[in-house]
Amino acid sequence: KQAKGVIESEAKRCGMNWVSERWLGGMLTNFSTIRKSVKRLQNIEKQETDGTFEKITKKERLFLTRERDKLKKILEGVETMGKLPGVVFVVDIKKEDIAVKEAKRLNIPVFAIVDTNCDPDDVNYMIPANDDAVKTIELIVKHMADAVIEGLAKFKERRAEEVADRERARKEHHEESDQTEEKKVSKKHLKRKDRKEENIPEEKKDAEETETSSEN
Repeated sequence: KQAKGVIESEAKRCGMNWVSERWLGGMLTNFSTIRKSVKRLQNIEKQETDGTFEKITKKERLFLTRERDKLKKILEGVETMGKLPGVVFVVDIKKEDIAVKEAKRLNIPVFAIVDTNCDPDDVNYMIPANDDAVKTIELIVKHMADAVIEGLAKFKERRAEEVADRERARKEHHEESDQTEEKKVSKKHLKRKDRKEENIPEEKKDAEETETSSEN
């Protein structure tokens, strides 16, 4: 509860998914079912805007609205998560032990705030701190968000460099190919010239040489 607000705001700031309500069992280990729930929510929201709600009974609308609200509450923060995360950050591992166990089962690294009353065995990267102190939680969560933003920036920079390197290599390859082709054409031309000279009759060659000597 203490961390709910800061987790939501910092996750949005760094563009990551989050869970601030109750962790649904199977959110990681049964991810396909979670995606089905997300699609169900999206379908209900679509019906609200495409005129379907106007064609159904009041009772049906009420039922769908309640289902939508329930799904939005439990799926908020993970609705856009199209695949399993590469890492999980947990504020209270004692309360969210299911999340930690699911991550461990799927070999997903866990970063977590670890208090003195917690078992850190399933945590890959521990942050020793009081998970009940709001200011402490805010400080750590903000640092985590900053690290994500910095990491994403470096990733984009590296990707841009890789693209530039590939483009440079492609141009160099084309230039080498063009030079090779020019050499081939030049060699073909020389071979043709040599063949022509070989085919000139000896008398003609002598005449040409004599004519050249006379001119001199």
